[in-house]
Amino acid sequence: MEGHRLSYKTEHEAFVSGNQGSTVFEIVLVCASYPTCVFLRHSLKQYQHIWLQFLLDYMTIVLPPLLSCTLLSSHLWPTMITMVLVGSVIKKNALEDLLKVLPKSGIPGFLKLISSLLNQSEIPLVRYIITQFRAFALVSTGIAILAVDFVVFPRRYCKTETYGTGLMDIGVGVFIFVNGISSAEARGKFALDRGSKSKYLLKSIKQAAPLLILGLLRVLTVKTADYHEHVSEYGLALNILGLCSTVATGFAYIIFHKVPASGVIPEHGVLLAAINMNGLFYFMLANIFTGLINLSMETIVASPVVAYCTLIGYLFVLSFIIMCLYVYKIKVKFW
Repeated sequence: MEGHRLSYKTEHEAFVSGNQGSTVFEIVLVCASYPTCVFLRHSLKQYQHIWLQFLLDYMTIVLPPLLSCTLLSSHLWPTMITMVLVGSVIKKNALEDLLKVLPKSGIPGFLKLISSLLNQSEIPLVRYIITQFRAFALVSTGIAILAVDFVVFPRRYCKTETYGTGLMDIGVGVFIFVNGISSAEARGKFALDRGSKSKYLLKSIKQAAPLLILGLLRVLTVKTADYHEHVSEYGLALNILGLCSTVATGFAYIIFHKVPASGVIPEHGVLLAAINMNGLFYFMLANIFTGLINLSMETIVASPVVAYCTLIGYLFVLSFIIMCLYVYKIKVKFW
C-alpha cells in the first residue's frame, strides 16, 4: 500500500511537470469564450423563477467554459462561432444591427448596442463588464484547480515549467487585477482621513487575513497529506493565496488618499451575482472540494467519463451552494 502511494505520488508529480504551455493566441481564444457565454445567456429567455434561471445560467455560463478547456479544446473556433450565431439568431436582429452600427457610429455606437443587447441600459456598461469579469475569474479558477488533475485537461493549459504561456499562468495576474478593480479602495468605500491610517491598515489586514489563513492551511494540508510538491506548481513559499493577501495589505499600506467611488455592483444574471456576492467563500469551497476529491480518488488514472462526471458534479454542487446563499441573502463574512 505504501509502495503504491509513493508510486502514485511520483506519477502525479510527473503528470504536472515539464509543461511548455501553449500559444498566446490560443489562450486568448479560450478566455474569449467567457464573454461569448454571457452573450449567449442574455440571448435566451429570462425566467421569473429563480431556480430556472440558475439552471439556465449553469448550462450556458459554467458548462461551456468547462468544455472549452477540456472536450472542445481542439475546436475553439467552431464552438465560439456556434454560440455567437445561436445567440444572434435568438436575439433576432442582433448581428444585423451590429453590422449597421459599426461603420456609422464606431466604438461608442458599438458599446451602446452591446449595452442594449445585455439589457443593461440602466447600469453603466464598464461597471457591468467588471462585475462579469470578476465572476468569470472565479468560475474559471474553480474549473481549472480540479480539472488540471485529470487527463481530459490539456497539458498545454497547465502552469508552464519555466517559461511560456499556459491558461493557468494567468491565474495570479487575473486575481490581482480583478481584486484591485473591485476592491473597497477602488470603489471608494474607505475614506482615509489623516488621523485614521493605522485603523485603515488594521482593517485591510483583517480583510486579507482569510486569504493568508487559507494559504497557510493549504500548505499544511499538502505537507500532512504527503501530496506532491513540485516547485513549478507550488513554488518554495506561499501560493497564490498568500500572494493575494500580501498584495492587498501592501496596497493598503501605501495608499493615502480617497479613491472616487464607482458605484454599486449590478446583479444581472443570478449565478454570476451569487458568485460575486460570496466570491471568497466560492474560492474557498472550490479549494476544499478539490482537496477532498484528490484525497478520495486517483484522478490521473480516472477514465474520461469519470472525469467529466466528477467535474460537472463538482461545479454543480459548488454553484448550487453559492446560489442557496444568494437566494436566502446570506453573505459569508470572515471578519
